[in-house]
Formats: sequence, structure tokens, C-alpha cells
Amino acid sequence: MPVVFRILPEHGLIRVRYSGTAGMDETLRAMDACANHPDFRPHFRHLVDFRAIDAIDADYPAFLAIQARAIDQLLPQDIAPFVIYLADSPLSQKAARMAMRSWEGVTSIVAMILEDESAAFELLGVTGQSLDPLGAG
Repeated sequence: MPVVFRILPEHGLIRVRYSGTAGMDETLRAMDACANHPDFRPHFRHLVDFRAIDAIDADYPAFLAIQARAIDQLLPQDIAPFVIYLADSPLSQKAARMAMRSWEGVTSIVAMILEDESAAFELLGVTGQSLDPLGAG
């Protein structure tokens, strides 16, 4: 499964797109690459697009371990980061709910699921953006 991300420092935004099988190994590699990217800042908001997945690697214990690592590696300690999951099908919504459940008990996360990217960008206050094309970066 490709996981690609793009950091938009001018918008304080990290865009992530999953396609194919949403798996743990690729998620971990993308998370590490993002955290080590020169434009990465822990206070940036996250827009995670699950709309192009066709399967989920449902290794929930591994997923929880990745989320715990994300808290340490990607999230600031002083502000509540904002995460929007884009999901427009039953499968992508299942992946988004899985991600949302992994944040239960973490009071420093503000997360929601939306179906429409334009609504997500409007909520984020970002105009003139689209997830297509989304290049790695």
C-alpha cells in the first residue's frame, strides 16, 4: 500500500493519503519519514485520506503501538493537534474509526471524520487546495 504525505508549511498542514491495503509497515515508514522531514513541525494539523483504500491490515495491537509512537514522535505536548480523517465508503470509514478509537483516552487530540475534502479544507481554513495530485514530500 502506498502511503504518501506532503507537508504544507505555509498552511501548517500535513496531508497523508493511503491507497490499496492500509497496512502497519507502510504507516510506520511514512510516519518516520514525516517526522524526519525538514519541514515537519509537531504542531501542524493532519489531514489523513483513507478514501482510496481497498483493504485494511487489521493488526490492531500493531496499530495501537504505532499510534503510541505517533504520540511521542509527531504530536506536540503543549497544544491539542487537529486530525481530520477523510472517509467516504464503509471500508474507509472503518479505517477512520479504527484510527479514532486508537486516540481514546488521549485528551490532547482533536480528531474527526469527514467525507468531503472541500469541507475538510474549509474547516482547516485552507483555500485553493486539493489532494490531487498528492506527491510524496
